[in-house]
Amino acid sequence: MKKKGCLIPLGIVAALVAWGVIYTWPETHRYRMTVEVETPQGLRTGSSVIETSYRKEIKVLPDQLTGTIRIRGEAVMVELPDGQTLFALLRGESVRTFDDIVYDTLGGENSPHMRVGAPPVPIARNMMNPARGQDNQISGLPLLVRFLDIHDPRTIKKVDPESLAVSFGSGVVLKRITLQVTDDPVTSGIANKIPWLNHLERYRRDTKNPFTSTLPTEIGSFRSK
Repeated sequence: MKKKGCLIPLGIVAALVAWGVIYTWPETHRYRMTVEVETPQGLRTGSSVIETSYRKEIKVLPDQLTGTIRIRGEAVMVELPDGQTLFALLRGESVRTFDDIVYDTLGGENSPHMRVGAPPVPIARNMMNPARGQDNQISGLPLLVRFLDIHDPRTIKKVDPESLAVSFGSGVVLKRITLQVTDDPVTSGIANKIPWLNHLERYRRDTKNPFTSTLPTEIGSFRSK
C-alpha cells in the first residue's frame, strides 16, 4: 500500500514533466489605479482596483514559456462635466499590458513601492527623461478613450493624454494617473455604465465565436475576468 501511495504521485509528476506544465502557486497582487482630471468645475477623479496573478512555470522544455499572467479588473471611469466620461483601459499603447505598466511604475518585487499602503506613485514619473521620446511618454500611460455615443461601443475614440481639451472641451486637463498597492477588493460594476459590455456577442458575425467580433480591439480592455 505504501509503495502504491508513492508511485501514484510520482507518475503524475512524470506526466506533468512530459507535458511541460509544472507550475508554482500563483503570486497575486492588487493595485488601485487612480486618474485625476482638472476641469473648469474642479478636480474629477476615478479609480479601479485591479488584480494581477503570476504563475511561474518550471521550465522543462527548451522553447517553453516561463510563466503566465492573469489580470482581473475593470477600466477606470472618470465622470466629467456635461455628462462625458473618460476611460483608462487595462492596457497601454501598442502591446503594453497592465502588468507592463505596473512593473515600469513600481519596479520589481523588492521595490518599497510594492508594499501595501505605500504612497501612490505617478505612472509617468519616469517618462520625463529627455532621453526618451514623445512616443515613449505616451505609451507609458494606460490607453485613454471616450465614446461619441456611450450607448454604442462602435463610437469609441482614443484620447490624447496631453490634449484632453480636444475631446472634452476647454480647461479639461489630465493632472496625473497613479498606482498604489492595496488589499481592497477588485472593482466591479462598469457594466452599469456601459451595459453593452455584458452583451458583446451581439457585435459578432458568429455569436458563439468571440474571434468574429466586429468591434474595435480596445473594447477587449475594458474588463478582464
